[in-house]
Amino acid sequence: MGRFFSISKEELYNDIEQPVSLSANFILMIILSAFIAGIGIIKDNLAITIGAMVIAPFLGPNMSMSLGTTLGDWEIIRRSLITGIVATLLVMVISITWGWFAGDLSGISPDPMIAYQDVLLAILCGAAGVVSVLSGQGSTMVGVMVAAALLPPLMRAGLFLGVGDLPKAFNSFVIFGTNVICVNIASISIFYLAGIRPSMWWEKEKARVKTRNALVTLMIILAVLVVLIMTLSQHW
Repeated sequence: MGRFFSISKEELYNDIEQPVSLSANFILMIILSAFIAGIGIIKDNLAITIGAMVIAPFLGPNMSMSLGTTLGDWEIIRRSLITGIVATLLVMVISITWGWFAGDLSGISPDPMIAYQDVLLAILCGAAGVVSVLSGQGSTMVGVMVAAALLPPLMRAGLFLGVGDLPKAFNSFVIFGTNVICVNIASISIFYLAGIRPSMWWEKEKARVKTRNALVTLMIILAVLVVLIMTLSQHW
């Protein structure tokens, strides 16, 4: 499968350097995209919400996390985790505070209960992200797809939490978590199938084991979330 892609492993390392760096620009883009998405969600304006997805830098941390997992590179994994957690917390703080001061958000459409099509969409988004990175093509549109799966439910979770609507907030956050897991399952799988491996032979086996363990763990978590979603859908 690797023969279909033109980018080298060295180029991959260079490409992920910026997305996993907690730069002022990254933080600013997260803040701006959160506010724009919040306005779009509250006004129920799809065009505004899409605008937020265009600038939301969610693709990079997820791709770098998957690459680090495939290579068994803990430093990449650590930096990607920190970047992803900071981005998530920033969006949550903004949305919860917004919901707290807004008071009445009854006009916001809640996220529907997640269906198998949503899981499939998140998996396809993750796969498309890796293909765009490995082929050296522009990843802007793919980044919009990934942001579409992550930013709106995360913003809704915080907004609903801010007004005390716990069932809707929990549902949105579960959707966000499910999408993150699906994106990473697809990304890790495509990186591995594309032949991305450590350079040293003695590191390859360790990387293979870490990749397998990561995929098994993510799939178990996904299965638990799916069962949780199905259970909640019968009560809410």
